[in-house]
Amino acid sequence: MTISIGSTIKWTVLLLLVMSGVSTVSAYIAYKAGYKALQGVDQPTANPAKKLTKVKKSSTRPTEFEPVDEKMILIKVYDHIHAQDKKSSSELSSEKTKKKKFEKTSQNQPDFSQSKNVLVGNFPIKIEDGGVILEVTEFNNERAISY
Repeated sequence: MTISIGSTIKWTVLLLLVMSGVSTVSAYIAYKAGYKALQGVDQPTANPAKKLTKVKKSSTRPTEFEPVDEKMILIKVYDHIHAQDKKSSSELSSEKTKKKKFEKTSQNQPDFSQSKNVLVGNFPIKIEDGGVILEVTEFNNERAISY
C-alpha cells in the first residue's frame, strides 16, 4: 500500500518552511541592528533621578504642629495694602504734574499725539484718542456662570 501525498499538502508544508526561514533571518537582522545601535550606550554610574530631588537631612520623626499667628498675617496684609495706596497716590500726583506740563507744552502745538490718563484700580478712568473719549466710571467684578 502506497501513501500518496497530494500537491496541496506539499505546497502548504513548503510555504510553512519558507515562512519559518524568512522569520528567522528577519529576527537575526533585527537583533544585529539593535546590538549595533546600543554599542556605545553604558549604564550610568549614579541614578540621575536622585539629582533632581534635594537631599534632606531631616529626621523621620514627625514635627509638632505650630499654628500660624493670625495677627502677624493681618498686620502684614494691612501694611502691604496701605503701601500700595501710598504708591498709587504718589503715582496719581506725578501723573497730574505730567499732565499739567503736557497741557502747557501742547497749547502752542497742535494735538497729534495720544493722551492717555489710565490709572489701574482707580476710577474713573478716562482715555482720549483722536478726539474720541472712553471713560469708565465704575467696575463690577461679577462672573457669569453658565452650565
